[in-house]
Amino acid sequence: MTDSVSKNMFAVYITSVVPAGLTYVFWLIAANQTGPEIIGIVVALGSFSMVLTSFAGFEISIGMKRFLGIAHAEKKYSEFKQIVFVSSIFVIFSTVLILFVALNPFLNILEIVGIDSKFAPIIITIVVGNGLVNIFVNALISGLRSNSLVIPYLVSSFGRFPILFVLFYFVEQTETSIAWAYSSHYIILAILTMIITGIFLRKSTGNVFENFLKHLKMILHGSLPKYIPQIAASLQTQFGILTIFAIKGPVETGVYYISFAIFAIISMIPSAINGVGHPILSGMDELERGKFLRRTLKIGFLLTMPIAVIATFYSEPILGIFGEDFSVSTDIILILLVSLPMGIIMDGCYYYLYAKGNYKKILYLGFAKHISVIILYFILVPEYGGVGAAISYVIGSMLQLGLTLVLIKNANLNLEYKKYFIISIIPFGIAIIVDNLQFEIISSILIVIISFVIYAKLKMFDEKDLESGLRIIVSNDKVEPTKIKILNVLKKLHIM
Repeated sequence: MTDSVSKNMFAVYITSVVPAGLTYVFWLIAANQTGPEIIGIVVALGSFSMVLTSFAGFEISIGMKRFLGIAHAEKKYSEFKQIVFVSSIFVIFSTVLILFVALNPFLNILEIVGIDSKFAPIIITIVVGNGLVNIFVNALISGLRSNSLVIPYLVSSFGRFPILFVLFYFVEQTETSIAWAYSSHYIILAILTMIITGIFLRKSTGNVFENFLKHLKMILHGSLPKYIPQIAASLQTQFGILTIFAIKGPVETGVYYISFAIFAIISMIPSAINGVGHPILSGMDELERGKFLRRTLKIGFLLTMPIAVIATFYSEPILGIFGEDFSVSTDIILILLVSLPMGIIMDGCYYYLYAKGNYKKILYLGFAKHISVIILYFILVPEYGGVGAAISYVIGSMLQLGLTLVLIKNANLNLEYKKYFIISIIPFGIAIIVDNLQFEIISSILIVIISFVIYAKLKMFDEKDLESGLRIIVSNDKVEPTKIKILNVLKKLHIM
């Protein structure tokens, strides 16, 4: 793994996991100050906005990454700039169109969904901001400039808190205050990433309007196969929340969402790794793609499974931090975590097939999960509420995993399934032993430390992984001496 790829991956990891953790803290504060009912209302508002974002985006931000990755690999920087410009213009146009339709008072879509019209400005903020962020962030990732995203994500994520505190203590503690504070992240991030992207692209020469229609057609061709599955994916995720909101009410919606948010934060770890690998995979030959995929999947399991095991064993105290009303949803998070190992494999293979341009297979994979989950929502949510939504999600993941394994086998790509299983079972076995200590924090630390000691002893975490990590956090001239020092310590402790 090259220096630029390692640093790019680490930056995407930071910009995914840290803001997700800060969002966790945001909901923690909001939940303790209000309760599941108000959280449920804000969550339903956010879900509706995300559905509109999916319709408006046409998955241009993902479809362009393959071509941006190729342009960057071939050093065609003028074409890179043109693709970003075309993508931005199209998304702005489509977003305005979707918002005009959705917020048109003659159609009464807000009333049908059950959202008060006073939230329309917040919906506009989230949809416009999120649409632009998707373009600018993926452009910088494709240009291996992910390190420039760290500050904007931190600023926008931290920025929610002073806004929340001001609205809480100088206005009122209502769903409107929480919604405005929550939505501020998107507009702040959109402004900052737009500025950084503009500075990055300014170095490229050429007319941005050159071959406009050609690039638009090319991007749409790469985006549309992902567009329909992504709409289904958005409906699958957000429709579950909206269904619970409509049938079971805002209280159960809030309870379900907090469990799903914790699950989503953990899922961010492998998603960040696989996400940055997408444009990189597009610029590789077939042999290199296979090696890169196996490596990213292994790293995804190594970084994710110890944390997933902690969430499994200590779900009740984790949820209890939000308040007693939320601790009743332990079953929901336990069910969702079953799909996590499947998700790591599916996500990596999904981007692998996308990098190869296998759009029909991408379409089948999307439908395998998302359509089945949406159907199951109608069957299970009315009877079982949030638990039914979680079960629907897991069953859909199983169906998608089955098809993924078939497609990967047909591509003659051998993945290291046995290694993934061992990586997953090690922290689980450790948790069974240390759980008797009855100290959640100490037990959690031990699960992580002992897991990585065993990974190192079994050569699952090796010198190459250590070197890749060091290249991210220290300068190149210090990598080798630092690695030697660490290896000497680990060898004295008989770890490596």
